[in-house]
Amino acid sequence: MSSGGATVVVASATEEVGDVSGHLPGCPTWTVLRPGRSVAWVRVIDDPLARQLVADLRVGGISAVLGPPDEAHAVGWHNRNRPTVVSDRLTVCFPWAQTDGDGSTVVEIDPGAGFGTGDHPTTVLMLQELSERLEGGESVADIGCGSGVLAIAAARLGAHRADGIDINAAGLVAANRNASMNGVDHAAQFSETPVRELQGIYDAVVANIHAPLLASMADHLTRLVSPDGWLGLSGLSPAQVSVLVAAFPGFEFEAPRHRDDWTSLVGRRRS
Repeated sequence: MSSGGATVVVASATEEVGDVSGHLPGCPTWTVLRPGRSVAWVRVIDDPLARQLVADLRVGGISAVLGPPDEAHAVGWHNRNRPTVVSDRLTVCFPWAQTDGDGSTVVEIDPGAGFGTGDHPTTVLMLQELSERLEGGESVADIGCGSGVLAIAAARLGAHRADGIDINAAGLVAANRNASMNGVDHAAQFSETPVRELQGIYDAVVANIHAPLLASMADHLTRLVSPDGWLGLSGLSPAQVSVLVAAFPGFEFEAPRHRDDWTSLVGRRRS
């Protein structure tokens, strides 16, 4: 990486690099990150032009981000953009991030203006549950889906249907783009449907939102869980566990799981 100027990192489906190159200055060199995903590091004159290029590419639906300005900042940049290894079965990463190629399912998330990249402890807790419990063919509801991490991961792990809902329009745009990027837009669907209006029942209902909101939604979440299904709740502190359990009297909860200062719960209907 030469000194001077700025860097833009662009990710593309490998079969589309020719089209994407037409939006980039010069003759970019592409590197294959993993099957189907390539990345180009593009040098531009200065930071304002780099920021404008990123903005223009994103408007066109192309994943791009500012890269490190020089070698001195490269290590920090790579650390901030490293993959989140959820389990032996699942890894979540930015489209432009290098992965190990260890055979796990890779979910690529570009949050755009939405919330959620897959690395927050509350999200990882729910991703771990999905990774351990989904066997294929399930239906999943992701309540407060943000950029679609949980629903898309569920679809990549074999769920035949993953419905995500959120009130954030920007997040839903990102979620739909991410579903398409991961090749699961046939299974992962996103909308602004209020939870009270969501129809049907699901094999798994996951919600990674603030504990008071989870409690206020208890009746609606309960209604969505199939008789043999499970409910996953995240976004709470250890001190909030007892209050949240009390909000779902019809469920038997397993021992809480913890990551950093956060806690998650999984429960099934009482027999």
